[in-house]
Amino acid sequence: MDNIEARLVKLEKKLVKNRHDSDDLGRYLKSLRISKGISTREVSRRSGVSHPYLSQLENGRCCNPTPEVLRKLSKCLNVSYMKMMIKAGYVTNDDLKEYLQEIL
Repeated sequence: MDNIEARLVKLEKKLVKNRHDSDDLGRYLKSLRISKGISTREVSRRSGVSHPYLSQLENGRCCNPTPEVLRKLSKCLNVSYMKMMIKAGYVTNDDLKEYLQEIL
C-alpha cells in the first residue's frame, strides 16, 4: 500500500469513528459550547445564529443546519468548518476520499 492509500485508509477510519447523526450533532455543539464556558445566548450573539434555533439544534429538534450556519458556529466555537460539515452529514467519507485523490 503506497503512502497516499495509507493516508486515505487512516482518514476513513477516523471519519467513520467521528460520524454522527443529527442528535449527535446537537450534543457535539452543546459539548463544545460548554467546554468553552459560554451560554447559548453568547454563542448566538457571537455567531449571528438565533438563540431559539441554536437551542433546537443542541436539543436535536432541528437537524438540518445550512452550511452557512455551520460556518458561523465553527468560527464562534473555534473548530474547523470541515469537521462541522462532517458532523452534520454534508461531507461523506467518499467525498473526502475523492477530493484527496484529486489533490494528492
